Amino acid sequence: MTFVSVRHLLLAAFVLAGCVPMSPRPADSAAKTEPIHSGVDSESPSTGPKAPLANTYWKLTALNNAPVTMSWSQLREVYLQFREDTQSVRGFAGCNKFSGVYEVTKNRLFLGSMATTRMACADAMPTEKRFLDALDQTISFAIAGDRLTLIDGTGVITAEFTAVYF
Repeated sequence: MTFVSVRHLLLAAFVLAGCVPMSPRPADSAAKTEPIHSGVDSESPSTGPKAPLANTYWKLTALNNAPVTMSWSQLREVYLQFREDTQSVRGFAGCNKFSGVYEVTKNRLFLGSMATTRMACADAMPTEKRFLDALDQTISFAIAGDRLTLIDGTGVITAEFTAVYF
């Protein structure tokens, strides 16, 4: 056999191996564990949480009930990610990167002070300031499906996000 033929056989073997159906897990094989999804009581199953707070890429869609769009100078969208293993949060605020710590206790979400880079972007700075202020004012959150909302001390939704899957 030539080298090319062996390569084709190996490729075919990998493709076929990926097509083998997996057997379903028996119902009693493992206890169901539920990650923390929301800072509030779960809604009905059809609108309940799909995306967990931690380890999800959350794209900002609205601030103070106003839709958010990217400015012409932005390199990427405004987002945040919570890391469960390190209890840290990081993201991009519109012009600058930020990072900090978080803690979830019952129905509360505490975000520590955020460290940010110090770039200046004239057209993105107003949105960035409002976004960082919303993070600073957050005391709780809710997840319904693939939507995350951050809530301040008066019960007002300050920021809304959509889960993005890669």
